[in-house]
Amino acid sequence: MVLQTFAAPGNLSNFNIIVEIIMIIVLNNYFILPRDNKKTHIVLRHIQLAVRNGEKLSKLFGDIMIANGGVMPNIHNLLLPKNKNAPKPSVLFLSHALQMRYRDS
Repeated sequence: MVLQTFAAPGNLSNFNIIVEIIMIIVLNNYFILPRDNKKTHIVLRHIQLAVRNGEKLSKLFGDIMIANGGVMPNIHNLLLPKNKNAPKPSVLFLSHALQMRYRDS
């Protein structure tokens, strides 16, 4: 891996440069989230959302856990209303739909 070759004992300055460049990319490209939410500080949650929503950064940091970053919001499509006037699905319907899904696979 590229980072392992740069992280050799004599090449720590190169490794620091790579980490610094990655952080600059994260902060520059994804500084929009805290600004849109009218926040004055960047917290670990903002970095988590920025990294997981970016395609390349998500591949790079796929196996890394960001402490205090929280979890990515994921709402199943069955739970989302189709429109405001549509009735919400009942619990029995959801459990039946999930059973059918797992039985077919």
